[in-house]
Amino acid sequence: MGEELYELPNGWVWATVGEISKINPRLPELNYSDDLEVSFLPMKSVEAKTGRLDLSEIKQYCQVKKGYTPFIDGDIILAKITPCFENGKVAIVQNLKNGIGFGSTEFHVFRLELGIYNKYLLFYFCNQNFIKDAQSNMAGTAGQLRVPADYIRNTVIPFPPLPEQYRIVAKVEELFTQLDAGVGLLKKVKAKLKRYRQAVLKAAVEGNLTAYWRTAHQGELEPASVLLDRILKQRREKWEAEQLAKMKAQGKTPKDDSWKLKYKEPVAPDTSDLPDLPDGWCWASLQMIADVIDPNPSHRMPKYVEAGIPFISTENFSPPDSFDFSIGKKVLQETLYQQRRILKIEEGDFVLSRIGTIGKTRFLPISQDYCISHALVVIKTLDNSINKRFLRYVISSNTVLNQAKKGVQSVGVPDLGMAKIRCFAIPLIPFDEQNKILEEIEDAFSIIDQLEKTIDTNLKRAERLRQSILKQAFEGQLVPQDPKDEPAEKLLERIQAEKAKQVTTKTKKKTKSQIKSPTQLALPLE
Repeated sequence: MGEELYELPNGWVWATVGEISKINPRLPELNYSDDLEVSFLPMKSVEAKTGRLDLSEIKQYCQVKKGYTPFIDGDIILAKITPCFENGKVAIVQNLKNGIGFGSTEFHVFRLELGIYNKYLLFYFCNQNFIKDAQSNMAGTAGQLRVPADYIRNTVIPFPPLPEQYRIVAKVEELFTQLDAGVGLLKKVKAKLKRYRQAVLKAAVEGNLTAYWRTAHQGELEPASVLLDRILKQRREKWEAEQLAKMKAQGKTPKDDSWKLKYKEPVAPDTSDLPDLPDGWCWASLQMIADVIDPNPSHRMPKYVEAGIPFISTENFSPPDSFDFSIGKKVLQETLYQQRRILKIEEGDFVLSRIGTIGKTRFLPISQDYCISHALVVIKTLDNSINKRFLRYVISSNTVLNQAKKGVQSVGVPDLGMAKIRCFAIPLIPFDEQNKILEEIEDAFSIIDQLEKTIDTNLKRAERLRQSILKQAFEGQLVPQDPKDEPAEKLLERIQAEKAKQVTTKTKKKTKSQIKSPTQLALPLE
């Protein structure tokens, strides 16, 4: 740390976190009743970056006195495990039930010595320089990395006089309040844009987006019912061709057409809760107009290797609309054949997430081989009269996704069954109108995308400004120094003297507690 230290203002000193606070201390030595109610804070109770706490969970002392981390009003709790630490889960605990709380063992606790303002240390823990340095000093295995207590204990921080600590915190809070107001407004606008995106899709799939265009081209468009009949005919012809090919490969010749009776017509959709469609449109199930393919019906997990073919899942979904093959797992080539995951991917084929994360879609790249997770389904259209980009937008609309939410199975990980996906009700639209709707959607989305990009840029700028404020604060440049303030060195000396006194007192108490009766004294014999 010595090379990184900079010149401090007059009256400041460098101090370690261990010098100014007790790290992971015990509760005050009092008699606690087992039925005493206390606050309980699992990791999820601490909101990242804001320091806001959910104090709604209450437990009895006997339930948490063992196996959990204790703290009292005024303590600072800091997540020590990745990624909670990097995400900024740090807070001052206040208004605890009976002034006492217990929480996750993945918290470090800091109880400030007399003369230290807890908010000053809290803001230091929000400083990116501290976070980055702590990351590089984490210990443990991948996915279970933690910031060691000794690292934080020995972390050196700039330590100003107590009055200046209060002035710094007040100024930081003033500036952060202004900054948060702007950030809050940006986030509200971004949320509205997300709702507007869905409003565009809703208008598209219900016919409102192209009502004017449809009126202008009345009588010129092939009805969707005719298109559906053609697709269903092609679907049956495709099945019959596949069956004949199988029989030929087995050296069999059908005697008559009875084998055709084995063909199963796709199930029609349930449209009882769906809106009426414009003239010339009709409802169809997804299975009627597309192949819905489970890439791994057995759901067997492949063998993962360091170098191999990319295994794609929602983990690889990269914003705004692509795959990131640099992350995630790889599988052996032979695994692809063993699991029957080799699919002929054509331009415009896309996947829909159905387990865990529900309703996310991505077009599949055709430039490389990959293994597809069973948590995704592959959707391939059956006719060129279905615009694949348009169909993907339809499936991404709330009109369809709300059907998905009703079909989620299992109590644990959400699971949308294949049968439910195949029965999705899809508005089938004349081909020319599909293309017009697609044009309108993408024009609207291009404007939304640009606005979201501008908002994201400003949000990043706000975070940089937040860190700049903290940098100035800990370099003594945010507020003026007052020569009348007692130097921090004097305060630190008093803290050290008080700690030494406490150690001496504890040692005496411990020695006395070990002497139960005078007969236990080892006295020399006379």
